[in-house]
Amino acid sequence: MGVRPGSEIRTSLRGYTQAVNAIREDRIEQRQAVTGLAEAVGVLIAGQAEHARMLETLVTGQTAVLEELRRLSGKQ
Repeated sequence: MGVRPGSEIRTSLRGYTQAVNAIREDRIEQRQAVTGLAEAVGVLIAGQAEHARMLETLVTGQTAVLEELRRLSGKQ
């Protein structure tokens, strides 16, 4: 194998550098996407917790209404 000219080596290194930079950019984009997904999941979980509290309040109110209906029907 012969000695490679400096320009050929620089061209080869430039190609490697471009590939590494492209991979780095992809990883940054992936990290940002994962961060966005994590934030979205957090919002969904918070919403689910709020809906669970609302449902619990609704069931409690329905229970109170049913108990009052039972009490009133027992008086008649």
